[in-house]
Amino acid sequence: MKYFTLLLITSFLFAGGVLMPGCERSPQSSPATTPASAHSHAETGETCFICDASKRDADRLWCREHDRYEDRCWLCHPELEDESRLYCNEHGLYEDECFLCHPEILGAAGNDAAATTVSSNLFCTEHGVAEINCAICRADQIDRLSPGDELLIRFSSNMAMTKAGIEFVDADLATMAPTVRALAEVTFNQNKTARITPLTSGIVTEVLVDVGEHVRTGDALVRIHSAEVAGAKGALLTANVEVELREQSFERESSLLARNITSRQDFEAALAALQRTRIDATNARQRLINLGLSEDELARIEAEQDSSATLTIRSPFNGDVVMRDASVGEMASPGEPLMMVSDRSTVWIELSVPASELARITTGATVSVRLDSLPDDVVEATLVWIDARVDPRSRMIRARAVASNPDGKLREGLYGEGRIAAAATSQVTRVPVTAVQLIGEATFVFVSSGPDLLAARRVAVASKSDQWIDIDAGLSPGERVVATGSFTALSEMLKARLGAGCVHE
Repeated sequence: MKYFTLLLITSFLFAGGVLMPGCERSPQSSPATTPASAHSHAETGETCFICDASKRDADRLWCREHDRYEDRCWLCHPELEDESRLYCNEHGLYEDECFLCHPEILGAAGNDAAATTVSSNLFCTEHGVAEINCAICRADQIDRLSPGDELLIRFSSNMAMTKAGIEFVDADLATMAPTVRALAEVTFNQNKTARITPLTSGIVTEVLVDVGEHVRTGDALVRIHSAEVAGAKGALLTANVEVELREQSFERESSLLARNITSRQDFEAALAALQRTRIDATNARQRLINLGLSEDELARIEAEQDSSATLTIRSPFNGDVVMRDASVGEMASPGEPLMMVSDRSTVWIELSVPASELARITTGATVSVRLDSLPDDVVEATLVWIDARVDPRSRMIRARAVASNPDGKLREGLYGEGRIAAAATSQVTRVPVTAVQLIGEATFVFVSSGPDLLAARRVAVASKSDQWIDIDAGLSPGERVVATGSFTALSEMLKARLGAGCVHE
């Protein structure tokens, strides 16, 4: 504990540019001992890569202890110092690459290349690999890797890997399955399903059908009592009477005008009155049509002079009554379904497809579906729609197929598995499911790179089954990957994010 406390105090004093009394080397004796943070800016509000982390090169390690790039920190890596080059103590760079002191060299390719070369020569003695490839020190770079890129993890020995339960298998060359697996659920064909709702308010007086009954186009389903319907019927009958009266008046004025007994003005007035009443009659008819009455019902109303408040709601097509929510005496309102009628001769098969399989499916493909409740039947369907969106939580894509249902065996809510005929097949690298680990949205496998060394390699997944994962980028057949214990390797790689990594960022 005393040693640890002394170490902390010493580190703090070095970080502040102060040495303990009695030290042979003063802060002024070498520019390399003064932190780069001791700098200033001419303009208020101006920042640089030293005081603003967002301006630092993301590919270079930063020494937090001495406020400079790790590959230019001679306190941490004295072996890398080039004594023949002048050093800018204020900014922690060589003078010939310090663009803060010399803006004219900003972005010089030679300086960038030199920095990269030195950076690649840094060695992480704590984890036994080059700093630039250390998965533990560079945990912040994991999300930036592309398929095929990798970082290294070194165990203390081959025996340590064995004790950790790590076992390897060779990645195989395989042909992708000719079908794409998807979760499947049967639903009503919404293009042939109607939610029966009144177009005006009223009281249900009669329910004429029940759930499970088959109905045809125009069959009466429900009758309601509506004052609005009574008013609309009365308006139509009244308008029809007015039309008859105006027609007779017009005919009379026409006859008188032909004999020069009446004026042209009276004739035109009779014609205008007739046209107005015809418009009123047309509006009255349209109002009843808007309430759901057919032309045949209008003809019957006119023939029977029916002004009752009864509105009959009818089926729009042939189908089965699959839902009823109507009872005699209750209030019926527009937009609230009383019944649902569906033509069950066809159904929809709603599919959930992994986003990684998107490139292998296309509309028009054949879909074979096995339902848990009908294990002996294979339902053939046609893929008709693929969603343009990916579910952000499940990473699945919705798709839809249409299946024939002549015997009515397919019912809404049945679950199963669908297999979509793939648009094309290709050669892929296949590994066990246990070999793949997920970090955020990135997929990794751990490849053997030596007796005690693993490479955390990012890969692109083509498809997945219960036992195997097909990889189409980032891994080659024959490479040895961790099949058992990959989670242990993942934990080792991510321990820096839990606070157990290198002290530098």
